[in-house]
Amino acid sequence: MLGNHEEKRNFYRMNTDNPVTFNVMGNHQSHQGQCLNLSGSGILIATDQKLEANTQLKVCLASRQETVPPLLAIVEVIRAEEHPSGTHYIVAGTIKEILQ
Repeated sequence: MLGNHEEKRNFYRMNTDNPVTFNVMGNHQSHQGQCLNLSGSGILIATDQKLEANTQLKVCLASRQETVPPLLAIVEVIRAEEHPSGTHYIVAGTIKEILQ
């Protein structure tokens, strides 16, 4: 029921459509994606890379405003599912650490 829905997340999710680059920790090959949403503890990315749960990523989320620096973070993949279209994957991750 829509009227009785209670948000169980600790942080509000902000929808976004910003470019993101990432690499699997220990591997310097860079990959591209789009950040679909972001919260204080998590990130949702669309990418053509198939990733496994528990994979550690170093993520750089670009800002569309020159005055705002990119967000650099260590993210652990919670799940990665192929999009129904079969064209890309949707990757949900937990932000483990914000880097400076």
